[in-house]
Amino acid sequence: MYQEYTDSIRKYISHIKCENESKLLLHALRWVEKGYSLEKMENRCFSYINKSDSKYLSMKIHKLVKSKVSKRMKGPIQEIDRKRPRSKSPAPKQFSNENVKILLEEARKKLEMKKIQMNLDTIKVSVDEDDENDSLSVLNARIASGMYASGIVQAPLILDKTGRTISMQTGRAVVLEQNMPTLKANLRVGKSRITKKLTVVSKHIVKDEPAPIPSLKIKQISRTKLQKKDFHHDPNINVKSSGRDQRPLKLNTPGKYERIANRLRSQAKLEALQSNITAVAKETGILKAAKLAAIQPSAKSIEMVETDVEWWDSLILNDQNYENFIVDKLCGITNLIEHPVEVKPSDYPTKPINIKLKLTKKECKKLRRQERSINLKEHQEKIRLGLLPPLAPKVRISNLMRVLGSEAVLDPTKVESYVRSQMEKRQKTHIEANESRKLSHDQKIEKIASKVRQDTNCGFLTTVYLVRSLANPSHKFKVEANAKELMLTGILALYHDFCLVVVEGGKKQQKKYKRLMMHRIKWNDNLPKMTEKFAKLKDNKCNILWEGHVKESSFEDFKVKLCPNEKFAREIFRRNKAEHYWDLAFTKAVIDNAD
Repeated sequence: MYQEYTDSIRKYISHIKCENESKLLLHALRWVEKGYSLEKMENRCFSYINKSDSKYLSMKIHKLVKSKVSKRMKGPIQEIDRKRPRSKSPAPKQFSNENVKILLEEARKKLEMKKIQMNLDTIKVSVDEDDENDSLSVLNARIASGMYASGIVQAPLILDKTGRTISMQTGRAVVLEQNMPTLKANLRVGKSRITKKLTVVSKHIVKDEPAPIPSLKIKQISRTKLQKKDFHHDPNINVKSSGRDQRPLKLNTPGKYERIANRLRSQAKLEALQSNITAVAKETGILKAAKLAAIQPSAKSIEMVETDVEWWDSLILNDQNYENFIVDKLCGITNLIEHPVEVKPSDYPTKPINIKLKLTKKECKKLRRQERSINLKEHQEKIRLGLLPPLAPKVRISNLMRVLGSEAVLDPTKVESYVRSQMEKRQKTHIEANESRKLSHDQKIEKIASKVRQDTNCGFLTTVYLVRSLANPSHKFKVEANAKELMLTGILALYHDFCLVVVEGGKKQQKKYKRLMMHRIKWNDNLPKMTEKFAKLKDNKCNILWEGHVKESSFEDFKVKLCPNEKFAREIFRRNKAEHYWDLAFTKAVIDNAD
């Protein structure tokens, strides 16, 4: 039956335009099997082909199915019905053992052909096989189910007293398998349900004996069966469910929120009291004195220890006393002035520096003309001696008649194309020569780095800036980005009272960065609406605390650090052996805030 449908539908599909004919054929056979109507079939076809072709194909398939069904109804079945005597209760058709075997073989062949052509699974019917003697009735049930699936006879639905589906031939309970979902969303839901069921089953499995689970509507899974199916399965490990477990309702203890409210009230009172104490301390000057005392070193370290002998004489005197010392013993000391030998500094150049003479523009052009004329004469001399081939005439549109002469008159189009090609070639050669002389990206970076190294050979120039606030993000970005672009090392410490910027580098780099910090950035511009939070930014400014030379760099690169408290900031500078920068900035900020 399906072979007839397959040949006819394949013929119809060949008359239309379709990218995947085999897929459309497979779906068309499935629609025929399910008995789709004309409209439904046309809608399904529209997802594979255009509207006109889908209408044509659905009409052809519908007519084909109609003709096949009418032929079957008008065929030998009607003749048998006419000859058969009519009775009120027709007896079901009985099959002998030989007929059953023949029908079974035919049904098996049909099912195999159907699987090969349509790649569809037949409806499986699972029957309880407790009694092995009823094999004949089971075969009859399978043949009948094959007839029902093919659409020749409509399968009746028979239920018992308990509502279970039973077989018409055997009278036993039949379990029909449901259609499996194909959408990914439905597959995920089904997978999660199976995982939950397996989780519950694994929890009920005991090490020694499997426990039955009557509440679940699935078959009992014993430990031995799980080990046979999958030897990697360990029943001792619980499978984690994909969904969230149900959480129990938790009630708050009485008085919980009252305690929270009382704690918040006491905290607010403490903060208000601290702010009042700070305000009074600022007015009286106690706060300033306390902070300065914390910064200044202790008096014990400053105390000068009085000794009988100066430190420069302690190496000469044995008794550490001037009374017992005899002056005549110092024979090497005279009343003459000794001039020590002058020691050259460490950065003194080994070779004499020759300052190059700066030429004017006119002198540079003259020098370039002379060099070009010398090179041209050398090239002409080589051509005269036969070392180089003679140069081709430099033809342009303006001089082609003078250079080419009669050739330009004979074929002017060809000559013009030749001249233009020569011009393009000369232009291309010129551009390629310029590009070859240009430095690559890596060479440019190396050139800049070499200049920076050359600028810092004799030491580093360090500058310490104090900024009141960097609340404006654009200011913070400019400070950080320019320091990295100029290849400066240092740190930007963000403290709640002030911001400290320390930069180290060469003279040229520091000159550009100093102009940025002192002139280019407008520290009180581009501010949001003036609220209490940004009130202090009205007088925002940048000051230079210290500027000078150091032998070695204290920082490896430029970093930005957020300092929540003074101890954290001091520790950062102490690690880099630059704690004195922080002390200088902190002292200056305390004095400014107190004033």
